[in-house]
Amino acid sequence: MYCKYCGSVLPIGSRFCPNCANEVEEGYLKQVMNKNDIANYVGKNEAYFSREFSNVAAAQKGSFNWVAFWFGPFYCVYRKQYDMLWKYLKVPLSGFLISFLGSTIQILDGTMDIDALLKWMMVWLGLSFVATVWLYVAQVRLGRNFNRLYFESLKKKIAEKKSLKEYGGTSVKNVALFSLMSSLLLSLPVVAVVKTQVFPALYSSNSYDMVEEKADENEVIYGYNTYNPGMDIDEYANAEIKGHYITDTGTGFSLDENLCLSIYEDGHWKGKFSMSVIEFENDSLVIAGYIEDDDWEKMDISSKEEAYYILEFVLQNGQVISIFTGDKEVTFRKVSLDDFAEEMWRALDAEYRGKLNS
Repeated sequence: MYCKYCGSVLPIGSRFCPNCANEVEEGYLKQVMNKNDIANYVGKNEAYFSREFSNVAAAQKGSFNWVAFWFGPFYCVYRKQYDMLWKYLKVPLSGFLISFLGSTIQILDGTMDIDALLKWMMVWLGLSFVATVWLYVAQVRLGRNFNRLYFESLKKKIAEKKSLKEYGGTSVKNVALFSLMSSLLLSLPVVAVVKTQVFPALYSSNSYDMVEEKADENEVIYGYNTYNPGMDIDEYANAEIKGHYITDTGTGFSLDENLCLSIYEDGHWKGKFSMSVIEFENDSLVIAGYIEDDDWEKMDISSKEEAYYILEFVLQNGQVISIFTGDKEVTFRKVSLDDFAEEMWRALDAEYRGKLNS
């Protein structure tokens, strides 16, 4: 029997409610916990909860709710017991939220070095471990007290004259929504890793067709793309860097569409380098390679380092504005094939005239 004002249990024969002190009308004791109320409030498993509520009302110890223990937050959402969810599970769930958000933000932050990032990842993993332990302890307490608190929730709704069907029952839709939110939270670090690591790698691979295979360094010393295969570049960059160049020292070099670099000194052809693109970022394009096998002896090259040649092209508005060899900037003119040939013939003519005069 329950007080009609506050829903508290009334001792048999009481004239006043021990909780709210309201006088019980003579001959009136309102029985509010009937089967219809339980059915409207709990929905499924009415028989189980009727038995448990009766035990609790008789001041007996309710049985352990194993479903609440195993499925803690999901079962609270399923039974619309949000007060219980907040009371028992707010600390571990907040720990998970802080851990996953913190790790996601730091993975996305590209300014942190790897050592600092690993240290922070250990912090977030430690916090997740503590939250996990706390979650299991909280779910043990929830399983032990769920039936009693569920009964108290029913009495409260009756006292407040709330609609038992509206505030009670079960909701699969709420469980699905809660599961979706939990999945999104758990996937945040994975999404961050994919965004910062996987996508850039795929984009780089699709754009430049990276070649990962490398020949044995001891197997071939010189030769085209044996030591450094390099990467392909788009047609725009290839078209811009290929052509004929004359430096301020009179050295000429030409680069064709296959990145074969021919070098001329004083009008004499000295050799050909088979180049590869080793870096292409923003407007800076770096090519490097070795002189071909048949030419390195002609150039009096005795070491692998001497046979290696590297050039960096800086592009702007579709034109080559700077060329570097190593750290040294080269003063150059980009000329047509006819002008290049004329320049080389002029150098040869001056050399032969000098020899004739001597």
